Formats: sequence, C-alpha cells, structure tokens
Amino acid sequence: MNQPDLKLNGFKINQRIQHYHSLHLLLMQKQTGCSSVLAKRLGISRSHLFYLIDELRLAGVMIEYNRLLQSYEYTGNKQIKVHFIEVVDIDPST
Repeated sequence: MNQPDLKLNGFKINQRIQHYHSLHLLLMQKQTGCSSVLAKRLGISRSHLFYLIDELRLAGVMIEYNRLLQSYEYTGNKQIKVHFIEVVDIDPST
C-alpha cells in the first residue's frame, strides 16, 4: 500500500525524519566530516543542513564543529531521538 506524501517545508516528512536519523548516527560516531561532506552524506544542500542544525539548537540540542576531529558533535546534555511515522488504516470494526 502506498503511503501518502505528507510534506513539511517542501520535504516529505519521512524523508525529513530520515535526515535527522542519519545526522544523529553520524554525530554519535563523530564522523560527519565538514559541512559540505555531511550535507552530501545526508543528500541535502549545505543550507538545508544548517537549517536542520539551527532547528535542533532552537530545541536545546547543542551541536558544534570540532576542528580536531573534523566532525560535528553533540556538545551539551541533549541529543535527538528519532521515531519514524507510518500512516496506517484503522479497522473501524475493532
């Protein structure tokens, strides 16, 4: 069954969640690379990457670039937890 294309700011919601999930995994591994490398790994533009990072910072998640590691990393006491969204049919007989 095909899922409807739920969109938020021009991106499909599941695609946006996947970006956050992939970003989180790379942050945990401290292997993001610089912004252009990270954006390429996520399949988004650098400007969209900075938008995602700014959005997380507004939510209190601190992410900074570490020059020694050549990677972005969590620097505060908050991280993201990603949940996927699935649209399901509800059986009205139950």
